[in-house]
Amino acid sequence: MPQDAAFNPVAAAEAILPVLAEHSAESDLQRHVHPASLKAVCETGLSRVLTPERFGGMELSPPAHIRSCITLAHGCSAAA
Repeated sequence: MPQDAAFNPVAAAEAILPVLAEHSAESDLQRHVHPASLKAVCETGLSRVLTPERFGGMELSPPAHIRSCITLAHGCSAAA
């Protein structure tokens, strides 16, 4: 998981859009995020954007988190 100042949450979200889009319909039907989508979000580090550094997160700003969520929603609204 990336944990440096160069981490770009929007670029990370853009990188996984194909995975999210592939499973979007199933996520909507099942009313939960598809496991492959969840795995992609976790592997990019996006699940730890707001987590404090002392707990292993990136402690980025809320606007950075919001921008990444907006980007994720283009692939799958459930994963955003």
